[in-house]
Amino acid sequence: MNEEAPPVIQVRDVTKVYSMGSIEVPALQGVSLEIEKGEMVAIMGPSGSGKSTLMNILGCLDQPTSGSYLLNGIEVEGLSEEELAEVRNQEIGFVFQSFNLLHRTPAVEQVELPLIYSTTDNRRERALAALEEVGLADRSHHRPTELSGGEQQRVAIARAIVSNPSIIMADEPTGNLDTRNSREIMAIFQRLNRKHGITIVFVTHESDIAAYTQRIIHVQDGLIISDEPVADPQPAGQDLADPTDPTDPSDEDPLSAGGPRLPEGLRVALRALAANKLRTALTTLGIVIGVSAVVALMSIGMGAQAAITGQIQGMGTNLLFISPGAARQDGVRQGAGTAPTLTMEDATAIAEAADVPGVVAAAPESQIMGQVVAGSQNVRTRVVGTTSDYQEVRNFRAASGDFISRQQQEARSLVAVLGSSVAKDLFGEMDPVGQSVRINQVTFQVIGVMESKGAQAMGNQDDVVFVPMSTLFQRLQNQRTAGGSRNVSTIYVQLERPEVKTSVVELIGQLLRERHRVTQDDFTVRSQEDMLQALGSVTMTLTVVLGAIAGISLVVGGIGIMNIMLVSVTERTKEIGIRKAVGAKRRHIITQFLIEASTVSILGGIVGILVGVGSSRLISGLNLGGQSLRTQASPTVLLLAFGVSAAVGLFFGIYPANRAAGLNPIEALRYE
Repeated sequence: MNEEAPPVIQVRDVTKVYSMGSIEVPALQGVSLEIEKGEMVAIMGPSGSGKSTLMNILGCLDQPTSGSYLLNGIEVEGLSEEELAEVRNQEIGFVFQSFNLLHRTPAVEQVELPLIYSTTDNRRERALAALEEVGLADRSHHRPTELSGGEQQRVAIARAIVSNPSIIMADEPTGNLDTRNSREIMAIFQRLNRKHGITIVFVTHESDIAAYTQRIIHVQDGLIISDEPVADPQPAGQDLADPTDPTDPSDEDPLSAGGPRLPEGLRVALRALAANKLRTALTTLGIVIGVSAVVALMSIGMGAQAAITGQIQGMGTNLLFISPGAARQDGVRQGAGTAPTLTMEDATAIAEAADVPGVVAAAPESQIMGQVVAGSQNVRTRVVGTTSDYQEVRNFRAASGDFISRQQQEARSLVAVLGSSVAKDLFGEMDPVGQSVRINQVTFQVIGVMESKGAQAMGNQDDVVFVPMSTLFQRLQNQRTAGGSRNVSTIYVQLERPEVKTSVVELIGQLLRERHRVTQDDFTVRSQEDMLQALGSVTMTLTVVLGAIAGISLVVGGIGIMNIMLVSVTERTKEIGIRKAVGAKRRHIITQFLIEASTVSILGGIVGILVGVGSSRLISGLNLGGQSLRTQASPTVLLLAFGVSAAVGLFFGIYPANRAAGLNPIEALRYE
């Protein structure tokens, strides 16, 4: 021993007082001592004498109430929480009476634990070397329940020496062992002291164990009453490992043995979650329900939006919709389109006006409800009067036969073109072209059947009968109103390209105001883009509302995660204390618990997405009121749902993680 080297441990007038309500209990009352580098010291005393309290202070697990403690010449009181963790990780190795091993963790990972919280490379190799040092190389993948008491203590010693500390603190290391195992453990300590020069400080109440050391310090009532060297330390003898069979591969932990190893945080998280499978499954179920509800409901909203968009775009390309203005009755403004302000002549003027460039065609439309009869079959449907330009403007063509021609319009011919639904209802599978139907008691000849456009959110576009506009005015409307009406309900205008919309709208407005001799518009001009924006905002609001409603389930699932993580903190308090004792810093504990919370939420998110996509596909096949419900599970929705579920895990895991990180290491180690 180099007598000129400064003491490794210097304690001056250290006191420790515990407050128990209004009562203060002194554990140490002015202790002073020095321990040189390379010494092997035993601290003895009866129960309650303060020896374990002194050990905890020397090991930087606890802080003195007053006094000075220098470790390797550095004042411990001035060290931060992070610096104290580094000291426990790199300078001090702990061996506890109750071993303090982690449940369900193989021996090699127990020994690796201090190395996880440092930048040490080759952790597995160093852990195996430490196990070999204590004679347990063949038991490296056995868990604590598969090891004897002596073997568990050897694992604890290997964990204490794996980071090459300068000091080992051993609190009653043989207290739970028989005589043979005690001698073997003491032999290991003697060899570590002699071979590696490690300073070893024991706490023990057994005089025969203290006889293996070089110096005995007696503590009583919080005071050192004697400090004497051991003239001739007793040799413990050769420590030999118990004869055991080689490790059975079937005993190896599937999370650590064979193949590439998982990252430490994820491995610990999976092991902790697997330990309580039912609880984990129920917690994950809350996230699954929330995520699947978000995916399914938002898919419904986005499907409705896509259906409406498709139907509007299916009306034609580059369209303008001109509708009449609002009428007033008894001074009350009626709904839009109630004023009879648009006529056939307006449509012709728009299509033929030389000063309105960019117009391809204009098709008027006027409709009534009519009873259509064929033989013994009849349906009540819309009867739409229009012109030959309608099928071009609306991109709605005849699947069989022909559409209304210009000659038939001018001749007021009694011809009709049936929508596919009407044709099927009246004629079944028979081709109706050339057959006769009666519309409001007027006989028409069927000249064509329109292609199917389907039943969507804006109505069934196949449930319709087309007739020439002139015929509608003369033969059908005349039967309903005296003198008839030549006003139209809508004029569809097809443009050359969408870029000319603004200028064409202005020119059409000017033309109609001049024709109607008004200064204020008695009509409304809208484009497909206007309708898409208006309906899109409604459907988007619906989608957001549905998503928000489903999001409540995610919040409930997040609260479940927080609750379970708080329970986990309580159940694993001692584990947290062990991790802190070997050098885990606050951020390490926080990260560990956040990984566990995130693992639950991410697993729930993945399963929830699969369930949500499956549910949306089932919903998409439903038929409600004759219309099939359409859903659309877009990648954006899936990523949003997954991101929110992961964020929920992080958010609701923060409080339990902080609570775990804030535990005092010595109090956590004492927790039962």
